[in-house]
Amino acid sequence: MQLISVVFAALLAGVTVNAAAVANPAANPVALAEAARFCHRRGQSCRKVKRAAEAAAEALAEADPEANPEAARFCHRRGQSCRKAKRAADALAEAVADAYAQAEPNLEARARFCARRGQPCRKVKREADPEPEASPAADPEAEAEAARFCHRRGQSCRRVKRAAAAIAEAMAEPEPEANAEPQPDPVAARFCHRRGQSCKKAKRAADDLVDAAAEAVEDVGEDPEEVRA
Repeated sequence: MQLISVVFAALLAGVTVNAAAVANPAANPVALAEAARFCHRRGQSCRKVKRAAEAAAEALAEADPEANPEAARFCHRRGQSCRKAKRAADALAEAVADAYAQAEPNLEARARFCARRGQPCRKVKREADPEPEASPAADPEAEAEAARFCHRRGQSCRRVKRAAAAIAEAMAEPEPEANAEPQPDPVAARFCHRRGQSCKKAKRAADDLVDAAAEAVEDVGEDPEEVRA
């Protein structure tokens, strides 16, 4: 009789644990894995953030072509276009790396991302090196030439704008049409958007990345050639 009671108690405990796991998906590793898979489906936050981060990192690492050395030297002086844009590009690269880390739980994949394309995971403290105002005595023609130079292919202003455009394009990826691919488990979809889960974290990372891109574009300013046109 005592043995039967022990077996019954064990069975009852197992049922209770399973019921709790169903009621609380956060306690269920299977639910966590399914939510993560859902987040990386086409049109979902994790996939969008990863695509945006990869495209932005590639744009930020665009090689500098041969350039006018005189304009290059002036443009990279403190307070000039290239110097400001370089800081904006570094800050955006940091935001890209942070967003990728939120969207990609695999440590090896994150390490590979951080090791390529100009090491976008390098931390940059924007407040550590404040830029002074440009000298009022500076040559306006030289400043204008520097601004044009900064927006040339491979230069900081151009790279920041290309990265921001790549982020916007990736974030605009639509969700697949109905029946275009197997439909996800609705329970996994709901759970993924719960606080602390993959979709919720990736959505926050996406918002932060979009804000960082907008700030970087504002910092580099407009291309003088486009304004003239």
